[in-house]
Amino acid sequence: MSRTLQLVAYFETDGTATHIRSDAVAGADYVAGLRDFTGEDCGLRVPLPSEVVERTVLRRAKLKVALDPDGHVLIRAEGLDDGAYDAAMRDGDLQVTKLSRLVEDCLLPEELARSEDLDVDLQALRDELARSLSCVDASLAKLRRS
Repeated sequence: MSRTLQLVAYFETDGTATHIRSDAVAGADYVAGLRDFTGEDCGLRVPLPSEVVERTVLRRAKLKVALDPDGHVLIRAEGLDDGAYDAAMRDGDLQVTKLSRLVEDCLLPEELARSEDLDVDLQALRDELARSLSCVDASLAKLRRS
């Protein structure tokens, strides 16, 4: 007698390897497998090392840093499902910050200490910010003329 069993695929992580069997792949932070309709594992569990999963996702994601016209800096992920991107934004997994906050953070003493030539680096930052302000001024002038 044959019977039909409905299975549901899953893929999950809790950020540590503690939820994966001790005989699993070392460093496996992710696990994929099949469960029955009650949520019980069906014996198929595939531990996956984080470096493989994350490298694969990042290759497909095509992450880009974006600057909105209001000065917010955010990560845009092209090549991913829109729902996944929207959920990551909603849940705070992809942070949004102000451009001024990025500048403030890069000027913290511990960040400045990493520079090999602080005077040259800060002048380059100042020049880049000046070019950026010039672009904004040109856009504002164009907008006001039309």
